[in-house]
Amino acid sequence: MFNYCIFEGGNYMEQTQFLKGAGVLLIAALMLLSVSAASANTKTQITSSPTDFAIEMQTQKNNNQETTGFLNDPYSVPAGWDIDGWCIATQDGTEWATHYWAQYDDSNYPLTHSPPYCAGIWWSDGSGGDPVNGEQNEWLISPELDVSSYVTLTLEFYSVYTMNSYGSNPSAHDYIKVSIDEGENWDIVGDLVHDAEFYFEDATGGPGGEGWNWMEYPPTIDLSAYAGEESLLIAFVYESLDGEPSRGIFMVDDVLLTGSGRETILEENFDGEWVDDPDKTYPDLDCEGELSWADVATGGTVEGEFEVINVGQPESWLDWEIADYPEWGTNWTFTPANGQDLTPEDGPFIVKVVLDAPLEEDTEFTGEIKVINSEDAGDYDTISVSLVTPRNKQVSSMQFFLEKLMQRFPFLAQIIA
Repeated sequence: MFNYCIFEGGNYMEQTQFLKGAGVLLIAALMLLSVSAASANTKTQITSSPTDFAIEMQTQKNNNQETTGFLNDPYSVPAGWDIDGWCIATQDGTEWATHYWAQYDDSNYPLTHSPPYCAGIWWSDGSGGDPVNGEQNEWLISPELDVSSYVTLTLEFYSVYTMNSYGSNPSAHDYIKVSIDEGENWDIVGDLVHDAEFYFEDATGGPGGEGWNWMEYPPTIDLSAYAGEESLLIAFVYESLDGEPSRGIFMVDDVLLTGSGRETILEENFDGEWVDDPDKTYPDLDCEGELSWADVATGGTVEGEFEVINVGQPESWLDWEIADYPEWGTNWTFTPANGQDLTPEDGPFIVKVVLDAPLEEDTEFTGEIKVINSEDAGDYDTISVSLVTPRNKQVSSMQFFLEKLMQRFPFLAQIIA
């Protein structure tokens, strides 16, 4: 029996008893020529292995965040309020500086107007899975209010913010927005960072210094245009969408909405216990499919697909991404390599896969593709992958040649043995 093994690199072949086998081949060839000298010569073309490909991942990573819809993350909220946004992380190395609305105290800076707590948010440095360019669109939304019996409305609150963009990204905004259709549409009724009426010349700026209103002068907004509505929502929105961090903070305390005759409609100091948002829904990632290719020529291109599915709660949103894939093969391409806002109602989402097969012959390759929930790495699923390359045609031709020789000259088998 003729033993052989092929080593990575393509052109080098080590054969057992190489010298002995080579001598036998020479003798056999001479004998065959002497017996059938008149027959036509048959030539077997031996093709060398192709050049090794450089291993390279070609994924399509899209860091742009959608401006419609919000992440459904397990934010804690003041009772009756809601929090939505893109960010789920904190400042790198500073866990208390949240990129989303949270409860703040005075342990690091004097942030509150009436201790012990206020609501606040920090500018994003793009860490912890948040938009890497520092973009934010973070909402703190009041309970739904019935103001149908009022003819005037006044909103007042205390805040920490930069006035006229001082020290912050000029395109950042500290908006006050209202909705009268349960959040379907929103009107901007104030922008603390840019509107001149919220610039207070006498503000000392507290720890922030010049350019800050640091819980000194309460912004006051006339909302009488919305009096008489059966549904009113008020939102404090921290927004920076141009690809640069805001470089500012936004704190809110002692919110007071009054109606005709200064009657209190809403009063919130954010001192109570914040609870898990009961309105939140949670996604659950699942993948279906298997990638299997057989008898693939070395270096050949193969294609396949699998499905990503959100099997979580109804109307939950899933952001997913390809986290890992096999090291064998080259030019792996996933179309797309990530996705956003996939709901259970959307059904399966198809991901197409393309790669070039490895150069090793007569080998079975196995592995898996790992897909993760972008906001919860513990929520993941895997797709099994296998690929088989055929036996080296060069070796097969030599074996065939020897077998034919031994059939015609039986004593050769004894020599090789």
